[in-house]
Amino acid sequence: VIKPGWGFSFDYQPGQYIGIGVEVEGRFHWRSYSLTSAPTSGRGEYSVTVKAMPEGLLSNHIVGTVEPGTIVRLQAPAGDFHLPSPTPDKLMFVTDGSGITPVMGMLRSMDRRSGDERFPDVVHVHSIRTRDDALFYDELLALERTQPGYTLHLRVTAEEGRINAEQMSALVPDWAERLRVLLR
Repeated sequence: VIKPGWGFSFDYQPGQYIGIGVEVEGRFHWRSYSLTSAPTSGRGEYSVTVKAMPEGLLSNHIVGTVEPGTIVRLQAPAGDFHLPSPTPDKLMFVTDGSGITPVMGMLRSMDRRSGDERFPDVVHVHSIRTRDDALFYDELLALERTQPGYTLHLRVTAEEGRINAEQMSALVPDWAERLRVLLR
């Protein structure tokens, strides 16, 4: 969770990313991370989810070393992959591993707004290598229980193999209709 200082804009679209600069051994290193918080949180904070990668200097540093209160540098939120406005009636998300992070920002935003407007018909196909790799799994299951419009299909590739086009069509028969909404 990042609480920006005075003068930083909190305006962003669910799904965008933010540039983060963290000092490591006297030098700032920059990476971009998807915003996993909903812009409607109202607390003046951003959240990102960082997965430590074996070869990742900054991801390992953030996960293993950075403590609350550490000062970081920020770039403004950016990116064209974001939730359309108005939100379409039908959506389909296909995510894999940590690639779920921008979609989590979108799902959280739709969940928070659902009191004012209906949660859309969302089919989410998420692929992970092993069950231990499942970021946000409990939250996704809770969302499926509380939002009748949300359907999760989890694919554990170590157990079931990679999903193919025929299997995808069986899971989401109207995928072409859902895809056209996002490509407009």
